[in-house]
Amino acid sequence: MLEDLKSILTQSASPGTLVECRHCGTKLAPDTAECTACGGSEVARYQLDA
Repeated sequence: MLEDLKSILTQSASPGTLVECRHCGTKLAPDTAECTACGGSEVARYQLDA
């Protein structure tokens, strides 16, 4: 389980995109609909420009 969490935390949707839980701030995999840390269903996707 710890390895799964580490994998999720180090993944990114694509270069320049951040996907995270709006409730706890956990970084999530691009296709995640529910936070794996807190169970929250509000997932934010931010496009970051360099």
